[in-house]
Amino acid sequence: MPAKLILLIGILAVSTAAVLIKQAQAAGAASLLIAAGRMGLASLVLFPVAAFVHHHTWRTLSLPMVLRVLLCGVLLALHFAFWISSLAHTSVAVSTVLATTTPIWVALASRFLFQEHLSRGQLLGLAIALAGSLALGLNDLGPAHSTQSVWGGFLAVASAWMIAAYFLLSQKLRQALPNLAFIGLTFSTAAVVLVLLCLAQGLSLGIGAIQSEALWAIALLALVPQLIGHSALNWAIPRLGATVVTVAILGEPVGAAILALLLLHEDITAMSLLAFACILLGIYLVARKK
Repeated sequence: MPAKLILLIGILAVSTAAVLIKQAQAAGAASLLIAAGRMGLASLVLFPVAAFVHHHTWRTLSLPMVLRVLLCGVLLALHFAFWISSLAHTSVAVSTVLATTTPIWVALASRFLFQEHLSRGQLLGLAIALAGSLALGLNDLGPAHSTQSVWGGFLAVASAWMIAAYFLLSQKLRQALPNLAFIGLTFSTAAVVLVLLCLAQGLSLGIGAIQSEALWAIALLALVPQLIGHSALNWAIPRLGATVVTVAILGEPVGAAILALLLLHEDITAMSLLAFACILLGIYLVARKK
């Protein structure tokens, strides 16, 4: 199957995540519980396969590498905890657009932590994305709505910070480890961290405490966006390049917003559309690195 088709399938799959999360939240499931269920179910499928194929690889890992892999898992857990929580406070469109600002934070971190050069195009992209974010703040996160929307927007941005740190930390690990060996460990670590966070908040992990509508949404969340979507995106990276995949991921908030409009009847104002366009254009310019 052509790599670009696999990439398209991956984008379509991850675009369903926000709507499924909203449905689970509407059925009464706590955000942390949804995150734990998503990663837990995905790990139950992925970890045994990864262990069977790569147990010899795991045995050769040095202690520093193991610690870095575990830290990646923690960052991944925090990413999902923040992003899924953001959807309880703001719209799908706002949450997904802000959560996909990852390339901007990676570029800024690379500039200030590793002294990497930013091109004129990237600097222009940062400026355009900042302008779009400010417009979004004035329109969708402003007094016309509520402090809940502001909090939801902040959580979405925080999720982008976490996944940006995850990408930066995992760069060298991905060169040293096969993809399945890497995500088998990080997904499982994220699942354990999220379960511990649920227990710390006193959330019941029993299936009987969750409504059937939420259970179906969480199961689909683990299958479609996590196992199918993220696996397809990870598979496409070495074949199409990280830049191509990163830019293609900009299709996620577009697909998510369309699904939210059709299924959840979430309206999008003209000002919001302009802000989204600015942010996505800015991310595209930053990801191109030209």
